[in-house]
Amino acid sequence: LPATQDGTLPISRTLSGPQISYQWIQSDFIEERFLHKMERIEDVNLGQEGSLMAGFMPKAFDSDQDWTILGAQEQAGLRLGPGHYVLGSVGAASRHGQDRWNNTVVYANANYFLRRSLPWMNTWVVHGEIAEGKRLDGENQIELGGDTGLRGYRIRAFTGSKSILFNLENRSYYPREFWNLTYF
Repeated sequence: LPATQDGTLPISRTLSGPQISYQWIQSDFIEERFLHKMERIEDVNLGQEGSLMAGFMPKAFDSDQDWTILGAQEQAGLRLGPGHYVLGSVGAASRHGQDRWNNTVVYANANYFLRRSLPWMNTWVVHGEIAEGKRLDGENQIELGGDTGLRGYRIRAFTGSKSILFNLENRSYYPREFWNLTYF
């Protein structure tokens, strides 16, 4: 299928039918501050989480053609010490029809967090991700930009069928409130 060009409508596609999914969550939550937000307590699950999904979307249920959809994802964390841990995930999704797989996406990502309080709160974050798509729908391209972790670029700066991203950040938080209005 050709990619959707800016200013055009995506190819009309209808998927309708039953699907089944299974999800498991192993709870191993920790409370963190100064991770993504300032003083707010954030719950981080280091336990395993996963899901499987399958569906059949036949013409008899008003799909534009017979489709089979599949998806799976898994994520887990590893505690390395106080304020020191790794979170990672992998996943894949695809749709089969007309004797071939379409709109297939496979991805993996990992985040390493190291939180320290010298001389004030800061969090080191190392982030890496990779994604690849095959026969992607025009409206479902892999995107990189300011909204997906590529700092300093506009939103959806790059689109295509493959991506690799690596970030190293130091998030510094000066935890003093000024005039009961703002944190620095």
